[in-house]
Amino acid sequence: MRCRNRIRVWALIGAMVILQLVLIVAGSAAAVLDLNRSLTGDFAFTEIVVCVSSKVPNSDGIDNTTFQLLEDATTNTSTVQGIIRFNGDGTGSIVSFRSVVINHSTTADGDRPVSQTEGTCDLTYTVSPDNSFVQSHVCAGTVLAGSGVGNTFTLTNAEFEGQIIPGGKSFVFHTTIPNVETLTINPLIPGPFFERVCGRSGTAMKIR
Repeated sequence: MRCRNRIRVWALIGAMVILQLVLIVAGSAAAVLDLNRSLTGDFAFTEIVVCVSSKVPNSDGIDNTTFQLLEDATTNTSTVQGIIRFNGDGTGSIVSFRSVVINHSTTADGDRPVSQTEGTCDLTYTVSPDNSFVQSHVCAGTVLAGSGVGNTFTLTNAEFEGQIIPGGKSFVFHTTIPNVETLTINPLIPGPFFERVCGRSGTAMKIR
């Protein structure tokens, strides 16, 4: 009888431990969701993006760990403006963006070092207790004018960090952690891809 009672006690203790763990996990998930709700709504943003991009298509042009160039590269600067939407649950979108891209590595008369693009992005984000956040996004767009006019493109593995200003009406964002992005150009399907590392700096103001 004592043995059975001991088994029942240990079974009860085990069930209570499991319940505690479930509650802790659920509480942590709810806490993250509550933090993400602090970044909600539509924001008008503007940013400057500076990139080093591999010139050789369909190759590992930049080392993912050391960021050493493995192929010839070019540099370019973009000015970007658009509308970014945060849903409050860790998901969102760049509803629209438009940019002017200037390639610094032109070499001959007749080159077109400037292009104009537009597009949209899907994003995920996570807000921390100090009101900082991290965001990653995947974009698709079209070249409207200049070099590559008519081409479409996709951008993957783009990331930045940000800081929400008290009150949640604005935030600043930047890139301080380098990562290798992939830009795929689609004059045909499938199109060539290029690796790049970019630095971003921008501001955003809530509009609704």
